Amino acid sequence: MSPNPPPENATAPGDDALPLPAFLSRRPEGLYLDPARLGGEAGFMRFVERLFLSGQRFAGLDYGLFQRLLYPLDEPMPAGPQRLADAVAAFEPERRALYKAVKIGPKGEQAEYFFEPVSLEAAGPDGQTQTVPTRLDFDEFVADMWVKGVRFGIDAAAVRQVIEHGGTGRVAIAAMREATPGRDAGIEEITDALHRDDTPKVRSDGRLDLCQFANRFPQIACNAPILKKLPRALGRPGCTVAGNPIEPAALPKDLDLAALAGPGTRVESREDGEYIVAARDGFLDLDAASNQVSVTEKIIHREEISLRSTGDLRLTSDAFETLGDVQEGRVVEGRHMTFRGNVFGTLQSHGGDIVIMGNLVGGRAASPHGSVAIHGRASQAGVEAEGGEVRIKLAEGCSIVGSRVSVERAVNCEIIAETLEVGQMESCAVAARSLRVGATATRKEAENLLSVLVPDLSAFQHRREQLNEELAAAEAALAEKGQELDSLRQQPDLAKFLAFDARLRKGEIHLTMAQKEQLQQTVRRFAPALQKMRAIGAALQKLQADRERLREELRTVSGREAAAGRGAACSIQRIEGETLVRRLKLPTPEPSLDALLIKEIGGRLRQYDTNSAPLFSGDEGAFDWQFGQDSE
Repeated sequence: MSPNPPPENATAPGDDALPLPAFLSRRPEGLYLDPARLGGEAGFMRFVERLFLSGQRFAGLDYGLFQRLLYPLDEPMPAGPQRLADAVAAFEPERRALYKAVKIGPKGEQAEYFFEPVSLEAAGPDGQTQTVPTRLDFDEFVADMWVKGVRFGIDAAAVRQVIEHGGTGRVAIAAMREATPGRDAGIEEITDALHRDDTPKVRSDGRLDLCQFANRFPQIACNAPILKKLPRALGRPGCTVAGNPIEPAALPKDLDLAALAGPGTRVESREDGEYIVAARDGFLDLDAASNQVSVTEKIIHREEISLRSTGDLRLTSDAFETLGDVQEGRVVEGRHMTFRGNVFGTLQSHGGDIVIMGNLVGGRAASPHGSVAIHGRASQAGVEAEGGEVRIKLAEGCSIVGSRVSVERAVNCEIIAETLEVGQMESCAVAARSLRVGATATRKEAENLLSVLVPDLSAFQHRREQLNEELAAAEAALAEKGQELDSLRQQPDLAKFLAFDARLRKGEIHLTMAQKEQLQQTVRRFAPALQKMRAIGAALQKLQADRERLREELRTVSGREAAAGRGAACSIQRIEGETLVRRLKLPTPEPSLDALLIKEIGGRLRQYDTNSAPLFSGDEGAFDWQFGQDSE
C-alpha cells in the first residue's frame, strides 16, 4: 500500500503541551485566535515565523483567515474568536524533503512551483526499504513556501486541485496584489433638465445652423442640488508574494467646492456629502470663463423633439430625459439619454446609456462602448454599440452591432456581436463568437444563417515555426562560439599566460621591475588572442540573450494560440426552420468589433463559404458546439 499524506486535522505528539501565545487557545473544535488580544498583525507574524522555522506547521488551516490576519489590506480584522486551524502539527523532515524550490519573480509579482510525482521510503512486507508514491499536503505546502519566501497570495484553490488530482507541471501558485491608486476629488452633476434658446446656432465658420438652437440651460428649483463633490479616495496598499507592502503612487488631489459656486447658489453640507444647491428658482448657467455655476431662471421641456420645437440637440450634460417623441430627421447627441416616447430620428451617445421606452422606427441609435436598450419594438432601424451592450425586446428588419447583444425576438435581422443571445430567431443572418439561441424558425422561406466567429490560427503556427528555426540557429551559433573559445584557451602558451595572469591579479605573485617589463612584452605578444577572446565572449552574451528572448516569445505565442479560440461556441435549444450554422474565420484571435472588422463580417454574413463544411444544416432538432470539438 502507498502511504497517504497526514490528514489535515492531524496533531503532532505532545501538541497539547505546546506553549501558545495569549491570543491563541485550544478548543475541542480546533485552534482559535482572538483578534482582540492580538495587538496588531505583527505579533501574529512573529508567532507564525517561529512556528514554521521550528519545524512545525498548522493542520486544517483556514488560509483565508490566515492571510487576513497577516495582511489586512482591504478587510478589517474579524470580530470575536475565530477558528484558525485544527491544531499545530510537526512538519517531519522526510515530508519537508518532498517540497522543491519555488521560482519567485524578480519584483515579487508571482511565484511558480513545478509539481511532479513524489515518493517516500517505507519498509515493505519483506522488511526491505522501498520507494512508494505519496502526495503533497496543502498545510505543509503553506509552511514550506513561507520558509522559502512565499508568504502572501497563494492560490489555495489551484494548489489544492493540483495536489488532489496529482497534476504535473509548472503552476503559478501565488500572485502579488497591486496597490490600488486613489481617486482625485471630482464633481458629479445632479440635475438633468434642459432648456433651449430658439435662435439658430451660429457655426464656427459664421454660418447659421437652422437645425440647432443656440443655447440650452438646465432647470433648477430653489434648494435643489446642482453639483455634488465626490471626495477624494485614498489608494489601498498592495503586497508582493514575499509579503512586502506596495504603497499607492501618489496622494489624490482635492478641490474647493466654494470656488465653483457663483451667484444664485450656495455650498451646503448634507449627510451624504457636500453640494452646490440653488439659492433660488431659475436656469442653470455654466460660465466657462470663470468656471462657476450660477442660477438665473427656470424652464421645463415636455414637448417632442422636432425641427419646429427644438431642432437638433447637442447635449453637454451628463444625462438627459424627454417625454415626447423624436421626429424623423432629428439628431440628439449626448451621453446618458432616456426617451419615453417613440424615436424616428437619430440618437448618438458618447459611451453612455440610451434607453428607449417606446419604439425605434426607421431611425438609428448608436452608443460606442455604451449601451442601447429598447423596451418596445425596433423596426427597419440601425442599432450600434461597438464595445458595449444592446438589449431589444422585438427587432424586425434591423441591423444590430454590439459587443454583447440580447434580443427576445429577432425577425429578418442582421446581427454582429461578440456575445449574442436570441430567444426566437426568424430568417436572420448573424455572426458572433458565442451564440445562444432559444429557437429558430423561418419567415417567407428564408433560412437562418449563423456564423460562429473563430480565429485563424495559421499566423500563430507560422510564427512558432519561425521562432523554432531562429532558436535552432541561435543554439548552433552558441555551440560554435563556445568551441572557438575553448580552442583558444587550450593553446599551451596562452593557457599558461592566463593562469599566470589570474594568480597575479589575486596577489599571489609579486614582480620586480624587470619582470614587469618582461610581462608587458608577453601581454603585447598575446594581445591579438586576448582581444579575440573578448570579442567571442561578447558574442556569446548576445547570443544567450537572443536565445532567452526567442524562448520567451515562443512561450507567449503558444499561450496566445491556446487561448485564442476559447469561448467560441453555438447553442440552439430548438430548431423549427431551415437553419445553417458555420464557422467564419477571422485574422485576429479576438473579435474586437472595430469598424474594419464589422465591415468585413457584414460583407460575409449572407455569403456561403465553400472552403468550410457547415457545422449544422437542417430544419429540426437542437445543436450545441464549442471551438475545438472537431479537427478544424
